[in-house]
Amino acid sequence: MRILLFCSEGYPVGNSTSYALLHQSMALADMGHDVHLYNLNRRPIRLTDYLDAYEFDLVIIDVDHLRSEETWRSLRQYRRTTALRAVGVLYTLPPPPERVWEVLDLAYTPWKGKTFLSLARTVDIRYLPFGYNASLHRRRRDVRQLGPVFVGNTTGGRHAEAQEYLGELSEQRVVLCVGPGFTQDYLDPFVLGGIYSAARCLPNFHYSWAKAEDMILNERFWQSARCGVPVNDYHPLMDEVLEESLVASFCFRDRLEWQDRVRRMNTEEAPVPADILVRLDTALAGNSYHDRMRQLLDWLA
Repeated sequence: MRILLFCSEGYPVGNSTSYALLHQSMALADMGHDVHLYNLNRRPIRLTDYLDAYEFDLVIIDVDHLRSEETWRSLRQYRRTTALRAVGVLYTLPPPPERVWEVLDLAYTPWKGKTFLSLARTVDIRYLPFGYNASLHRRRRDVRQLGPVFVGNTTGGRHAEAQEYLGELSEQRVVLCVGPGFTQDYLDPFVLGGIYSAARCLPNFHYSWAKAEDMILNERFWQSARCGVPVNDYHPLMDEVLEESLVASFCFRDRLEWQDRVRRMNTEEAPVPADILVRLDTALAGNSYHDRMRQLLDWLA
């Protein structure tokens, strides 16, 4: 199948969802599909001409890109005369205007909750969480060389809440923090898995808006669990992935308890039994981006 995915300026580091796009495109290519990326901010030729030139079977587009009148009209015009399938991805809330959905066969989203249920009344939208890259994210035994590592974007409106979790740990040099706003502001996504697997533990938390009426499990949840020893806050959606004993081992409702766990992991006072990690690996099986993309293509079959 020939598949076109849309990206924007700075790909893959322009925004957080670009990393999901990177992993999805890699998974589709690994599955034997002919995958193209079209940069909407640096259009090599007109979109309709590009579609004509390659005769794509499927396009996958962040629905936010369809807020652009030019992109929406081009895709609508092209679909009127071809058998091209179109899938949208809802990464950010609130969702775009109603007209956007007219050009899509279906959409998927890593969000659950109020907005998802409201949209599902009128739009064919399915829940498909983030995941991990089976080629890049995997556990390596006996390679612990780093202390706790956090990789993420905590700038803007997220800063105050992130500081509640990370501020003291970062100042005390308990956690190495990487991302916008930190001294080391970027980590190549192709080496992330290696860094994660070398860390004593991987602190992860969700902002309050990610576990309210609308809920989402961040990519870090999947990738940290796949590579190393996660220290999560508690999120209700984790109960759908992890059995009760794993939630008790890796998820902490209280922020101070979460911080204490990170400190104890740093000093190696809280070893994790090997059998618990085996059970964690079992729970994560079937949640790679390869699995996500297979599910998407099954829906289109």
